[in-house]
Formats: sequence, structure tokens, C-alpha cells
Amino acid sequence: MSLPAGNVRPLLGKGKLRRARPAPARQPDGHAPAALVPPTPDGYLLGPRHLPPIQGLPVRSLPNVRVVLVEPASPGNIGSTARVLRNTGIDRLVLVNPGDWDRPEARWLAHGSEAVLDQALVVPDLATAVADAHLVVGTTHRTGKQREVDAHPRETLAEVARVALTHQVALVFGREKDGLWHDELALCHQLVRFPSAVEHPSFNLSHAVLLCTYELFHASQGARPRPHRHLATAADREEFYRHLLAALTAIEFRPFNDDPRNFSRALRRVFNRMDLDDRDLRLLHRLCGQVTKFAERHLPPAASDA
Repeated sequence: MSLPAGNVRPLLGKGKLRRARPAPARQPDGHAPAALVPPTPDGYLLGPRHLPPIQGLPVRSLPNVRVVLVEPASPGNIGSTARVLRNTGIDRLVLVNPGDWDRPEARWLAHGSEAVLDQALVVPDLATAVADAHLVVGTTHRTGKQREVDAHPRETLAEVARVALTHQVALVFGREKDGLWHDELALCHQLVRFPSAVEHPSFNLSHAVLLCTYELFHASQGARPRPHRHLATAADREEFYRHLLAALTAIEFRPFNDDPRNFSRALRRVFNRMDLDDRDLRLLHRLCGQVTKFAERHLPPAASDA
């Protein structure tokens, strides 16, 4: 059956089609112009419907969220990202080693979001960018042992939205050419990967930021905060990892294949799945301290000093 021209919708209970009357440019009640709703499962267009005006709607912004771009190569991508952030309720942009980024191209593509560029923070490395964040979410389109993704990005970002109501969150995006390196992925507590229609997806940097921040913005509008806890910051976690590795070294622990860097990443992967708070870290530091004292008392001096 061929569909008639114009917007169509089925008559209720009949399955027949009739031509929809064109909607006026502005409705008497002040509503915005009509817009088509998406096709139904049977393929029919249910239109037109009238959307409420956007102006005046209560919208929750994301003051606890920062977006971190690691070594972005294009000033244009930085400007486009600023525009994305402005439209998704985020005003904190952190640039890791961006080079000469504040160029006219960045300003042109920011288009009304120059304030985000004006207050952008430039730092030398990712560890500095996320030091005071309680949750660090990295992005990747690759797969591999160091790039496991535990859930669909919508599920992950819905939970991130709850955390962001009361704690600092960092969303980390890698280089346009090769993304985040392994040592940088190790600093991320969670990873997200957006599905694509192609086998080897590669989104433009600002497009990837839009996907992530819009999902987070959308989820935040109805999010409820989790029970309050004093979550550990990324810097607190890094201090614990150093203490744990030192304690294991004191008892002559040997990682698999004698590869301490790979073992360190594996440890981080385990603990990054946990919402560690200040009390958790105090307990873990105490355990590490007891291990170190045991080594000092019971192992030969040469072994305990190794």
C-alpha cells in the first residue's frame, strides 16, 4: 500500500490513513510549531504533534562535571567542544597539553560559547586534570584488555549523573588520532564506548563529546542523588595504589611475568570498580602498613629493603 503525500497518521482502531492538516506556524496557546514524532513500529508517521516551548523550562545544569580533552590537535575541535558544553549544561573545560590552541578557528566554532574557552584550564598531564575528581570516566572506541566496557553508555552515564549531583566528575576524551594511552586509561575509573553502525567507528572529537554530554545532561534532569558518602578523589586513589605496591614489594611479591606495570593496571582495574570512600582508604592504608611492618620484622634486611 502506498502512502499519500504529506504527513499522515492512522485513524484510531481502523488502520486506515488520512491526510493530516498542515499545522499553523504558531499555535494560539503559544506552543512551538508542530513537529513530526518518530515512526511507529509499523512504519506509519504519527504527526503532527505540538511540542511545548523550551523557553522557561526548569533545566538542571552540571556544575560538578568537567570535560577533559587530552592533547587535542585541532583548535576547531576545541571551539566546537565549547559550544557542545554550553548547550549541555557544562561550563568547565580542561585542556591537557593542547599546544597553541586559542586561535581564531576555536573562537569561530565556539559561536556564543566563548566564555567556556575564556575560563578553560590548561594542565600538563591527565593526572593533574583529574586529581580532585571523585569519578573519572574515560572514552574509547577501541577494544582490548585495557579497554573493557562494563555496560551500555546510557546505563553508565545515568549512574554518573547521580554521582555528579554531589561529587566531582571528569569526562575524559583522548587524542583525535589515537585516543587515550594505556597509562591514561589506568587513571579512569570507568570507560564508555558508543555503538556505531560501522565495524571500526571513529567519531569526530566534538561529536563524541556531544554524545556523552547529552546523555549525561538528559539523565541528570530526573536523577536523584545517591546516599551521601565522602568518596575518595583520584589523587587519594593514586596514593593508595603507591602504598599497596610498596607493601607488596616489601614482602617480595612478584607479579605475573615480572611485569609490574601490567600488574599495576590490573590492580587499578579491580579497585576502580569500587566506590571507595575515605573510610575505605583508611582501612586499606592500615592493611598496607601492617604488611610493611611484618616485612620489616620477619624478612631479612636485604629482602625488606628491595
